[in-house]
Amino acid sequence: MMQHNQISGVAIGSGVSNDRRIKLESLALGRADCGLVRRWFAVRVASGREKAVEKALDDYGVEALVPLRRIPERRHGPRLVPEQWVPVIHGYVLVCLPVNGVILAGLLGIDWVSGVVGGYDRPRPILDREVNIFKELSVSGTYDLDAPVAIVVRVGERVRVASGPFAGRMAVVEGGGTKGRGDVVVSVELFGAEVPMTLPLAMLAKL
Repeated sequence: MMQHNQISGVAIGSGVSNDRRIKLESLALGRADCGLVRRWFAVRVASGREKAVEKALDDYGVEALVPLRRIPERRHGPRLVPEQWVPVIHGYVLVCLPVNGVILAGLLGIDWVSGVVGGYDRPRPILDREVNIFKELSVSGTYDLDAPVAIVVRVGERVRVASGPFAGRMAVVEGGGTKGRGDVVVSVELFGAEVPMTLPLAMLAKL
């Protein structure tokens, strides 16, 4: 049976490597009841592992959020694919932690986490208001795959990300968006680099 050590009220398995243990100890310092001022950040994770990372962070007392969207039942060739609930933005989890590089770097102790948007020393915080709007829009069904949207975009067009963790960022449409619903492949400008993402059309706005 695996033994656990209690560090800042968090159980850490005895089979964890020293390097990972140090990271998890640091992460535990920023848990929800730590008494420090915390901000929201976007964390890069392996696509398809968003909910697993959210649960792991919750187990360590760290507030995390993965807003979901509905993909309705649909036919794929002869096969009927059932309704699904998937992350609004694949490959990212929102976390609420103190603005502290050591604590934020502790996120690397969680499986499937690869980094914080902006880096650990100069992370880009997200306003509480933006997080609340993001949650509300996801719950209301605005981002659902079959939800109609008032705009149509074209490949090569420059647009603005209107909601979510990257609200206010400029992007270039790489594909999709011509039917007034569904997803759009875009390149989002983040800290001097073009980052490819697949976003719901409802998350974009015309310039």
